[in-house]
Amino acid sequence: MDELNIQEKNIDPTKQDFGDYLDKINLGFKEQEVQEKAKSLNIPYVLISEIAINPDLYYIIDKEDAEIGKLVAFYEYGKKLKIAVSDINREQTKNIIKKINDKGYITEIYLATEEGIKSAQKPYYSEKYLKKKKDRLNISEKDSSYEAEIENLGSLKTKILNTTAEKSLDLLHAGSLKTNASDIHLQPLSELSALVRFRIDGKLMDIFEIPYKVFDQITKRIKYLSHLKLNISNYPQDGKYSFEVNNRKIDVRVSTLPSSYGESLVMRILDPVKSLLNFEALGFEQKIVERLELNLNKPHGLVLVTGPTGSGKTTTLYSMLHYLNTSDKKIITLEDPIEYQLKGITQSQINLENNYNFDTGLKAILRQDPNIVMVGEIRDLSTAETASQAALTGHIVLSTLHTNSAIETIPRLVNMGVPSFMIAPSLNVIIAQRLVRKVCSCATEREPNDYEKQYLNTVIKNLTERGHKIPDINKIKSIAGCELCSNTGYKGQTSIIEILDINEDIKEMILNNEPSKNILKESYKNGFINMKESGVIKIVQGVTTFNEVWRVA
Repeated sequence: MDELNIQEKNIDPTKQDFGDYLDKINLGFKEQEVQEKAKSLNIPYVLISEIAINPDLYYIIDKEDAEIGKLVAFYEYGKKLKIAVSDINREQTKNIIKKINDKGYITEIYLATEEGIKSAQKPYYSEKYLKKKKDRLNISEKDSSYEAEIENLGSLKTKILNTTAEKSLDLLHAGSLKTNASDIHLQPLSELSALVRFRIDGKLMDIFEIPYKVFDQITKRIKYLSHLKLNISNYPQDGKYSFEVNNRKIDVRVSTLPSSYGESLVMRILDPVKSLLNFEALGFEQKIVERLELNLNKPHGLVLVTGPTGSGKTTTLYSMLHYLNTSDKKIITLEDPIEYQLKGITQSQINLENNYNFDTGLKAILRQDPNIVMVGEIRDLSTAETASQAALTGHIVLSTLHTNSAIETIPRLVNMGVPSFMIAPSLNVIIAQRLVRKVCSCATEREPNDYEKQYLNTVIKNLTERGHKIPDINKIKSIAGCELCSNTGYKGQTSIIEILDINEDIKEMILNNEPSKNILKESYKNGFINMKESGVIKIVQGVTTFNEVWRVA
């Protein structure tokens, strides 16, 4: 170090700042050394002291783990986490990184100086961090979760109004899980307030209003997590993020829409547990399960699930895939979007911008030598013909179609342009379904009124005459309301189903282009139960109410 350089930088060798200056020089040499080491190890280098770290990242890795591993997280993108380490080969560092990966994060490792990492860890020791950590409740912990903290949806509002945007969103997550909501709606009402709504058991319910300022903060947090453009609010955006609860990952699909008072947000909660239900858990009667499994175990054929949006078609398809998923079968799906990740199954996402649609995707899938193919939806003639052809050439093909009943599916395919000589031999079974809410344990019993009694007895008589054993009904369920069901009277959903087996007689009728009413008449001889009759059976069993079946079916 020459005298000239010291003077040019106004450094006084007799004072303390000269020592600081030498420290900076030494630190610079160390940074250069680590940079060269990173290059030799073929991993990226980061000058961690120059990075502005989001304070939220300090809660992803505990202070103790950060100290033991000599590391710090400095950037988060979805479930991707960038971590700076001082030594990639330290056993303690490897163990902490594995621990982070086990939480579902995809880690990207950078090399940094040990001094730089220690400096970046300083926020761990601040009073603000220690206080926030004490108050913070992690939804992924089994023994203490936001869900346990929420006594009812009324207390949820109180907590949201007195906390940060980050914790408010966690509370909304917990509230949706507590009530088994499939969607969270955030809807601005005016310049002063916004409405929070949950879709619980298929019905959209107003939960509470929040001040616009709180709504705006939560919206920004959601957009940040979903990697949406924060400065754009005048056109729709779609994104996705995830959170953890009880060691399982919950995906959230986000949709924004411009409105008069700001963006309206809808968040679809995608819980993988719901995709792995067996048929009985979906509400399928034992005889229906037996008939469905018989058709799924055939060597080839087309299995169609029909119904409007929100009728549970996708969940039924995933349950079929779960049933069929064995090591000796190759299963490929084509979805728009992929809602749940299924282990052992190849799932492919539609990309319309690259002309990768259901038609082109299905043709590509068939070149991958699959045993079973799931196509999210049959929307056009080309996809319908390709699916039928695949079913004829040794594949089980699962898909959905938008029709109101099972019998309407056949003329729908004909109207799309699929020839009868392809429909008849390719079709195995058609399932039509709806979802009805199940009564909560707080439900009471009552006698049906005259109209209800006449309707129920007529349906039961028809079923009995066709050989179905249905007991007479004297009492039906009536909803009450309690804290467990958030005073709705209902808790959970079940399916009402009609299943149309395409046996040899019906195949012959399709080939001969016979009217749907004739095919339906034939199906009744083979034990067919229509959707309204399925609903009455659920009423007789005390699973749901008369009003609920009437509303849906």
